[in-house]
Amino acid sequence: MAGYLSVWRDAPATATAKTDILDIVVAISERVPWQVARRMLEVHGVSPRSGWSNTIEEVKLRESFKGLDVDGLYEAFVQHACCGEKSVRVYDLGANADTLREKLSAEAQLSRMPRPSLKDKIQKSDPTEPALICVLQKPEGLFGIFGAIREHDHQTPLKTESLPEAARAAFPGVDEIIAIRSEMFQSYAAIWMPSGSQIVEVRVDHFVNHSQQSLVDFHQQMYVKLHAMSGSKAAIAPRELFPAIKNLYDAENEGIVMELAFVTTTGSVKHERMRSHDSLRKERYHVGGKEALATEIEPFRLGVRWSREYLGSRQYNAPELHLEGTLPMASSQSPGLTKFLVRKAAGIEDYDWVRDKLFEHL
Repeated sequence: MAGYLSVWRDAPATATAKTDILDIVVAISERVPWQVARRMLEVHGVSPRSGWSNTIEEVKLRESFKGLDVDGLYEAFVQHACCGEKSVRVYDLGANADTLREKLSAEAQLSRMPRPSLKDKIQKSDPTEPALICVLQKPEGLFGIFGAIREHDHQTPLKTESLPEAARAAFPGVDEIIAIRSEMFQSYAAIWMPSGSQIVEVRVDHFVNHSQQSLVDFHQQMYVKLHAMSGSKAAIAPRELFPAIKNLYDAENEGIVMELAFVTTTGSVKHERMRSHDSLRKERYHVGGKEALATEIEPFRLGVRWSREYLGSRQYNAPELHLEGTLPMASSQSPGLTKFLVRKAAGIEDYDWVRDKLFEHL
């Protein structure tokens, strides 16, 4: 790869194609669900093996990188930082949108992403506030990408019978204890500003099994950034999303319903999930239960997925939309559902498809 230049903004002078490729693959492994990452890697020339450890080892041992698209891998990573595994709030900034757009546009020197902080390098670090690290100007709009080191607590159940005798003696009558291990990780948030629009999306990383409190804190940190950079003198309320739950559920040919929680006219509360690839709308038990009711059900939580071809590769992703309402919202005049969750999106096209379907049914 003669004349190769590192894809990272802060690459060392000794950077090589192999170090960049390995960094990108490891960075992808730390944020992208495996079923999505397999397609992402294969399309750009990395042969996925059985699991992450074997795939990373294959890259380490690879002698030739012919046919491997380094820039494509970098772009896939950047797009996932902007769009993948995101919890999203939508704000109408009004006239303040111009102020925010100008401030982001002024950071022209941040046109490429810095090298990500990998987990094994940051375990002794402290959490950090989100900081602007990259600004991407696109014909459709503007991305401001923020990076932060966040903390996640892993909970692991331990059977006391597996502990040494002295340790068991300290927990008489206890069968199981919960061990908590804190882990630092690189996290990203993105502010998306469509061209000519006053609507802004704030997208923050939210991975499976990460706590709601961590998510709330990160959204609040990004709200503070948004408020300060826009110059707003008043509070900015995020958009209400609750009506989309019933509207999407009622759109019978719109995606595959994989999760649904609802209230019935008989006063019962149901929470259903599909383990197969079929839609709950057509599942026999669900249909039969609805037919026995005098009136319609009242959904308050919904998960929908769609099948989408990835970059013309004849391989398909299944990006998901989750609207995680709660039971009290079902009977409220002001539900307060202000976040939607996009999972398993490989990049901008997947994310935009899911977001547009949500907006279409609001």
